[in-house]
Amino acid sequence: MIRFNLRDKKTKGLTMIQLLYSYHSKRVRMSTGISCHVKDWNNKKQRIYDRFDIYYAKEYNHYLNRLESSINLLIEELDRQQKKISPEEFRNLIRNRCFTKTREPNSDLFWTHFKAFIDFKKSKLTQVTDYDLALRKHLKKVEEKLQRQIVFSDFYRNSQFLNELDTYLRFEAPNVKGEKGLSINTIGKQYKNIKVFLNWCFDEQLIPHFSIKHIVVERSDIDAIYLTEKELQKLEKLTLIDQLEICRDLFLIGCETGLRFSDFCSIHQQQIKDGVLEVRPKKTRNSSGKRILIPLSKRVLKIVKKNNGVFPQWPARRLNDFNQSIRKCGKIAQLNDIQLIEKHTSGSIKEYMLKKWELLSSHTCRRTFCTLKFLSGMPSHVIMKFSGHSTEKNFLKYLKLDAELNADKYRSYFR
Repeated sequence: MIRFNLRDKKTKGLTMIQLLYSYHSKRVRMSTGISCHVKDWNNKKQRIYDRFDIYYAKEYNHYLNRLESSINLLIEELDRQQKKISPEEFRNLIRNRCFTKTREPNSDLFWTHFKAFIDFKKSKLTQVTDYDLALRKHLKKVEEKLQRQIVFSDFYRNSQFLNELDTYLRFEAPNVKGEKGLSINTIGKQYKNIKVFLNWCFDEQLIPHFSIKHIVVERSDIDAIYLTEKELQKLEKLTLIDQLEICRDLFLIGCETGLRFSDFCSIHQQQIKDGVLEVRPKKTRNSSGKRILIPLSKRVLKIVKKNNGVFPQWPARRLNDFNQSIRKCGKIAQLNDIQLIEKHTSGSIKEYMLKKWELLSSHTCRRTFCTLKFLSGMPSHVIMKFSGHSTEKNFLKYLKLDAELNADKYRSYFR
């Protein structure tokens, strides 16, 4: 007789529903691939309580009924053929024949909730491409490899799906250069976004809560750059027109304020009072809601004056265009210092020798601001007030001190 029971009846979270059967006097125990809360399990009926507040009850119970029927048909077939097989062979037959014929529950639910999540993010953010394009694309590719749709149980610990996803991201997914294998930080971003989505599902009570601690967001220390004051002056002195001039001016504003691109690309005059810029960072607006007050430097005031009293504007959705344009500006300014860059892709570390202008991006502004202010002697906790960093750990990641500058700043400590 086939039985279903819970793997851990004492847990406070989800626990796996197990299949038990005595085959030739030997107990066969295996996972059904689905989980539920202990309080939702009817031990007498070996099914989930069919109540309106347990949204997954009908579908999960239907799945268990179909699985039980498939296994009973398999047992009848073996009895008719009078086949004697080992318990392990019996398990394999169940996996290969019964599980493949029994559609796992929630096969459509994942993408239904994912679409709802994207719609929610669109109401909060101007850019959702990290979720709607990048993450969706990678998940769909792994679906193609497995030849089935994703279900929420695929994100349980030690699942085949997570193993396949990790292999795909590390060794198969094309990067921006067309090579196979994404960088550690790009992979980390995918896992972070997965966790954001799952936590949203938990918070909205769309699915039962389960642990996602095993989904690790890896990070490697990026060889990001900052510009020196002399290099900023080189950019400032360039004679540029049209898009390149706007880009250069905005880049300098970013370096003087420490703001993210989403904040410095659309500053309005109403945000200025008595020479101080007031900003509520878009990235953290919904979580902290803190405002940041930044005194405007002479360089920023000069740019605004040149621009007839208004700040240059750049569409937030055109971040890639901005990065390409500032690299052109850096090339014109001959920011040619060679940088040794390490990139972690395809399970290996590759070294590249690049000119400084090739590494410029909107993110360089924020690192330049933090690093130059630190080198000028401004205390870390004060810089953090302007940059908006909530922890010193995160702030220190933004300091990019060349060994020579670092040694010069702290020379007195070695005398």
